[in-house]
Amino acid sequence: QIVAQYDAMPLGNRYPTSWWAAGEVISETVTLDLRDVKPGTYRLAVGLYEPRTATRLAAVGPDGARLEADRAVLPESITAPKR
Repeated sequence: QIVAQYDAMPLGNRYPTSWWAAGEVISETVTLDLRDVKPGTYRLAVGLYEPRTATRLAAVGPDGARLEADRAVLPESITAPKR
């Protein structure tokens, strides 16, 4: 279940994936609004999609196998505190 999300091209809409070189690594900090999220521990996932069609792009792991739901689930988790 998605409780918060951020949709934009990389680097604040300034660096579309069509400009990327093969093997290029992009780093970006994203802030999610968690004010309406129930307290608990959550996993973060990242996926890419074609904005004109909203079609999710294929995501593959280091072993070349396709990732479930075409998204990379990050090893870190976050905790939304009780208010």
